[in-house]
Amino acid sequence: MGLNKSILVISVSIIYLVFFFALSSGLVNALLQYNEIPKGFLVIPNRSIQTITETFAFVVILFIGVGGVVLLYRSGSTSKIKNQYSLLGAGFVLLLISIGIGFWLLKIKV
Repeated sequence: MGLNKSILVISVSIIYLVFFFALSSGLVNALLQYNEIPKGFLVIPNRSIQTITETFAFVVILFIGVGGVVLLYRSGSTSKIKNQYSLLGAGFVLLLISIGIGFWLLKIKV
């Protein structure tokens, strides 16, 4: 009984995170401006129009960043120093990757 309940809680929390990240990444804006997007563009170099592809990319960026923050948090809760350094390094690498991809998309948009 406890295992099924924890799987349900994890499933609902993942669905909630995907929905929240999609809304915070501009899903509504992308859906409202779907007819204004020229054909064949994945990323439009204009800050006032957003495509579904950009929204998906922003959701992925948010998940990578959250993964980095979780690794940073986990590095503080382990007692082995070797594990702390590896989790700390991996967390900062994931954060830098998400920031780098975000700035790269911003460079294309502007």
